[in-house]
Amino acid sequence: MSKAVAIGYRDDILPFGVWGMELMPIASADELIPALDRAFEDTTLALVVVSEAVVVEAGLKPAPSAILHAYMAKGPIPILVLPTHRGSYGTSLRETAGIIKKAIGVDILEGA
Repeated sequence: MSKAVAIGYRDDILPFGVWGMELMPIASADELIPALDRAFEDTTLALVVVSEAVVVEAGLKPAPSAILHAYMAKGPIPILVLPTHRGSYGTSLRETAGIIKKAIGVDILEGA
């Protein structure tokens, strides 16, 4: 059975547990890359959700795509960067628009 994992600060990712996702809480942004390494060792993994706050604090803003796409190049596991109750920094919208454009060839979120 495939599964999904949410990586981020504990308070940010707790709601994803309700949907049955495995939670990988981290205490600091420095733990993001090691957490991704651990997650990608799982052969049953189908989706990774990362808290946008962690991505921003890890210094991956404004273009987290370079590092995150390196992980996605290892296999067909998508990484979604999502805002949480802390608010949106705008990086997740750009990333999502890029994923959609790559998938269907059109930026349907342009101007959003």
